[in-house]
Amino acid sequence: MKKRSVYREHNQKFRKSSRYKKNILQAEIVKFTDDNDLILRLSQQDKIKSITEVLYTPKNKDPILKIGDTILVEITETPNDEYLLNAKFISTINDNRITILGIFEKHGNKGIILSITKGSQKKWNVNPNFENDAINGDIVEAEETISKYQKEDAKIISILGNVNDAKSLSLIAINEHNIPHRFPEEVFESYDEVKVSQKSRTDLRDLSFVTIDPSDARDHDDAVFALHDKDKDNLGGFIVWVAIADVAQYVKIESPIDLEARKRGNSTYFTDRVIPMLPEKLSTDLCSLNENLERPCIAVYMKINSKGEKITHEFVRGTIISKASLNYEEVQESFDGITNKKTKPLYEIVLKPLLLAYQATVISKQRRQPLKLNLPERQIKITDKGEVDSIKFKKQLIAHELIEEFMIMANVCAAETLTKKNINTLFRIHEEPKIERVNSLMEAVKSIGLNLPKSQVLKTADLNKLLYQASKTDYSEVINLNVLRTMTQAYYSNKESSHFGLNLRKYVHFTSPIRRYADLLVHRALITAHNWDNEDMPSKGELPNLEKIASHISITERRSMVAERETIDRYLARYLKDKVGGEFHCTISGITRFGIFIQLNEIGADGLIPLSNFSNEYYKYNENENSLTGSLSNRKIQIGMSAIAILIASDEKSGGLRFKLLELNDKPFEQLRKSKKFTKRKRKLRKKKVKLNETIISKEPFS
Repeated sequence: MKKRSVYREHNQKFRKSSRYKKNILQAEIVKFTDDNDLILRLSQQDKIKSITEVLYTPKNKDPILKIGDTILVEITETPNDEYLLNAKFISTINDNRITILGIFEKHGNKGIILSITKGSQKKWNVNPNFENDAINGDIVEAEETISKYQKEDAKIISILGNVNDAKSLSLIAINEHNIPHRFPEEVFESYDEVKVSQKSRTDLRDLSFVTIDPSDARDHDDAVFALHDKDKDNLGGFIVWVAIADVAQYVKIESPIDLEARKRGNSTYFTDRVIPMLPEKLSTDLCSLNENLERPCIAVYMKINSKGEKITHEFVRGTIISKASLNYEEVQESFDGITNKKTKPLYEIVLKPLLLAYQATVISKQRRQPLKLNLPERQIKITDKGEVDSIKFKKQLIAHELIEEFMIMANVCAAETLTKKNINTLFRIHEEPKIERVNSLMEAVKSIGLNLPKSQVLKTADLNKLLYQASKTDYSEVINLNVLRTMTQAYYSNKESSHFGLNLRKYVHFTSPIRRYADLLVHRALITAHNWDNEDMPSKGELPNLEKIASHISITERRSMVAERETIDRYLARYLKDKVGGEFHCTISGITRFGIFIQLNEIGADGLIPLSNFSNEYYKYNENENSLTGSLSNRKIQIGMSAIAILIASDEKSGGLRFKLLELNDKPFEQLRKSKKFTKRKRKLRKKKVKLNETIISKEPFS
């Protein structure tokens, strides 16, 4: 036991030292006391004579720390006789704390945080003093710490929402993936004063542009117009206009709003909300090509022949007035002969020419052979209470394909113009699939009687033939899904390259500047290329940091895709929560070493059947065939097989669904078990093996 007289001696020396005038030193947490205080070890350069360890008693406002953390402390006199110096927390230097995102649950007096990671059973204990008034079901952000007993504990920092509240499940993904969802105040001040100048703009207000979007769309960044070409040299040809919102007019380079849009990279669309790239005032009002309102745009004029081939194109910076905001369904109905109050007066002068122009492009599209995947988009509608109202698959309409094809044509025009004028820009790159993935696909389709020819260069036409074969079988959806999985992820680059999926030599994104930062950069490049009001634009070929920006927005795009998919999974799990124990018709969509992935036929939800739920029968995984084979039954499980599975667990926190297999290809899935003789024999072999290994080890030093 050290005495106070000893402390006074050391303390006098401590106070005299000019180096320690403020008594602020660096220390590492090394252990806990019985009273749950912490013992700190002073750094080598900061130790005071022979004193290396000091006592630290945390206050409620101090962060929770764990062994190994390095902190700055103020040294004061201690009331404890055992330790000569006491420490007061100043700040953290090396923060080893782990941030947790999870769901809080209260069981009696015990609070716990459950992991939201799919497949994880991890949980953290929460001291009642650190619950921060959290209640059952709260989505919380917490810090992990380790107590003196080395248990996994946590302190709740903030409450993000409650999993039972309406429209809350997206909050998990937003916070888990750090998606910015609040705009700084300075952003709102950076566009209020902007006035659109009509100087040097082309007046397109007399053209009958219309917007065609989903029925729930709030922003309209593209409008279209078509008419028959009267040029005698282009009989049967068309003039197609695509006008895009002039976002660059409002979002100036390096302004607060520009920096925030770059940071976000893109808008993120959840089932229950939208996290926009631009503030609502811009995205749904000033920039949006709203009905009957004058709006600035960058438009491309495209001349196509009777076979849908583009002859020429020209970009203009203009002003339009959209004559109507239409949705896909009502446009499709007009194509089918059913018009309403909006579409009837527009059909002959606007909609019919658009349809005829599109039909011409189909010929060119068939010749080009872009990848023709058939994966209907799933649409989930939720109630005001956050419950899933319905799950449907969107029917692919001609109206969808029409807009898609004209947008692709406009993007190609932008790519051609910018490369011709040697303007640096961001290209949309889609590389050929990796050979390993292609080989795996070949083996998978071979197992169900289909064929993908082996060639040195894989072409989209080869994959389209496979998809056509599959369309005549029960395996169509699964094959489409596996072809999609074979593809590489598209990304942005400042270096020109091809787009495999679209089968195009060069491609950029130009048509969605309200929701994609890449498109805004392409707009700026077009403004520079044409010398349109070049006051705010960079000089020719000098768009800065393109490589860095390309990498960043490619990451933000993938982040959004993952977050959107995870949120859909959580809502599907919520929908199926009351259906645990129910039987579902499904299709085997994937095979792994640890289990089988299935897709429910009715709603398209994905689930896992772990091998541990099969039986004691061992299943061997064949990587080349992408199959599992039973060691006793010799039963082979492959993708594309139909099945009936029972739902055994549905976790809305993580979006995980677990099933048990009941039927496979219309036959009961019998659970085979190993015989006792087989098991005993294996045990004997194991014992012999162990003894043999022990003998080898014992003789090793003498060899």
